[in-house]
Amino acid sequence: MSKGLITILLVIIIAYSLSFIPLNNELIDFDFIDKLINKENKPIDEESIEEKVYIYDFYLEENIETFENPNFITLIMETDDMEYALNRNLQFNLYQDNILIDTFKQDNILVEVIDNTNYEKNQKKFTIDISLGNLEIASGKYQLEISSVDSNLIDKEILLSLDYLEEYNYVGSTNNVASSKQYLELYFADQDYLYLVPVSRLVDLSDKLIRKTINNQFEGPTKSSGLMQNPIGPWSYKAALHGTTLDIYYHSADIKPYGIGSSAAMFAVDSIVNSLTSISYINDIQFYIDD
Repeated sequence: MSKGLITILLVIIIAYSLSFIPLNNELIDFDFIDKLINKENKPIDEESIEEKVYIYDFYLEENIETFENPNFITLIMETDDMEYALNRNLQFNLYQDNILIDTFKQDNILVEVIDNTNYEKNQKKFTIDISLGNLEIASGKYQLEISSVDSNLIDKEILLSLDYLEEYNYVGSTNNVASSKQYLELYFADQDYLYLVPVSRLVDLSDKLIRKTINNQFEGPTKSSGLMQNPIGPWSYKAALHGTTLDIYYHSADIKPYGIGSSAAMFAVDSIVNSLTSISYINDIQFYIDD
């Protein structure tokens, strides 16, 4: 018999003998096999899974429902779903005595949208202008319905009661002035910072119309006007015209007292823009802080 065949027979005999030797279960852990099988094949227990329920909200930052002579107000849209893209489109319906009288486009009311995302909230803050002059309506009592087109916020409508007590009408300046005089159209705030009021001021004719307008706007209204006497905007130390765009420069220390996002800051911006764009050849304003 060849050596190869003898070797094969010995291997078979040894393997067959070992099959009868009992194993010590305490020395070998077979549980890991069951764990692997269960991990791959065990059906999912649906009751053991906690489904995350996200909260979506749309509300008014001010904790009030009735506004007298409103100007700028803030709306907040938020969710705790950090991956969700909130739809920023809003709808505005104005009612009087429960009758729909107007629907406003967002572009005519929306002033600013700020994304405010932290570790807990995915939030958008909307600043809207619902002043009497911006809505171009008569004084009286109204209801403003604000709604979102976001599918998760369609049932979160905001309903505001608006009470406009007064109305300001701008009387345009006359063209019949002396050749050495000219009118400036300036915008100032009322004493309660509710309205931006246009006034016409007769000044000496000057070829430096931009600087004259800036100076008069900073000086503020006359004491007899009944308007806010403090300068409505900060002092501008430089202005440069490029085509129809005016670049206007400020020091950060001068704008700091107005507070970013405050009513005073918004009034200052509107006053400056409206006053300077009343000059026929200026269409746009660019603001520069510390150059």
